[in-house]
Amino acid sequence: MGEDKAALEIGGYSLIEMAGKALSQISDGRISIAGEPRECAQHWPAFPDKVVLGLGPLSGLETALSNGNSEWIAVISCDLPFVTGEVFPKLVEQISLETDAVVPIQSDERPQPLCALYRRKSTLDAVLDQQKNADRSMRNLLSRITTHYVPFFSFQDLPNAEHLFLNINSTADYERAKDIVLNSDF
Repeated sequence: MGEDKAALEIGGYSLIEMAGKALSQISDGRISIAGEPRECAQHWPAFPDKVVLGLGPLSGLETALSNGNSEWIAVISCDLPFVTGEVFPKLVEQISLETDAVVPIQSDERPQPLCALYRRKSTLDAVLDQQKNADRSMRNLLSRITTHYVPFFSFQDLPNAEHLFLNINSTADYERAKDIVLNSDF
């Protein structure tokens, strides 16, 4: 988009604030930013990515996993403004001893690995191995670890479920998101 998406505002909140609000349901106040500190989110600690640029979301995931200290890490990309606090408890319900990741499936049947839960140690090992090969694919990562996919119907009872995983990747997406907020009960 040519600008820092985290600082973009929708409905009076920056995208990063919206992401933090969604995580607050399960985080006990322990929220941090994978990446550079943000003016719009000074109250959360930031951990800059350590790996070479160009590995995309995999770099951010590596940063979150490396700096976390719990068994499981919840992640959300700031460009998913309509993920609500109700999503993460539904993901937490799916954690088991056999899984390394709990990932929702969007309404278009694609996984959304940037709004998910990851078992820290096993996922970090897989991410580091994948980075050695300069493989930036989140889908490849999910195939390397034991991933439990949560079908979209599990989220259909949530308010505005049809917009939950709208991803802002362009100016048009941003304008669409602002229109959704103006014309709904957000």
